[in-house]
Amino acid sequence: MKLRQELKSLGIGYRLHRRDLPGTPDLAFIGFKLAVFVHGCYWHRHNACEKQNIKSISDKVWATKFNSIVKNDHNVKKQFEIMGWNHMVIWECEINKNAFLQALKIQKRLQRLAAQ
Repeated sequence: MKLRQELKSLGIGYRLHRRDLPGTPDLAFIGFKLAVFVHGCYWHRHNACEKQNIKSISDKVWATKFNSIVKNDHNVKKQFEIMGWNHMVIWECEINKNAFLQALKIQKRLQRLAAQ
């Protein structure tokens, strides 16, 4: 929600949860062919974040689940590449630190795509 509010404040429009796109991206910028996923650090195993190190990873069932999620993320990225789309991941912890900065990253990416 924080990221969406910041994008709105910058006047950037987007579509939410497009089920016709691989992985149902959180935000889609159709005209720019950009899909943005907001990944939770715990579930998607953000290596640079302390949230991914919660002890339940030692449980084999959970390890299998986490590996499945990470593998799916990789497959979704490949599908977007095949489609000729751009793919971007914003991590939960990055939004919590500074949602406006993350919105600016998206804005810059959209500007680069528009210039192509």
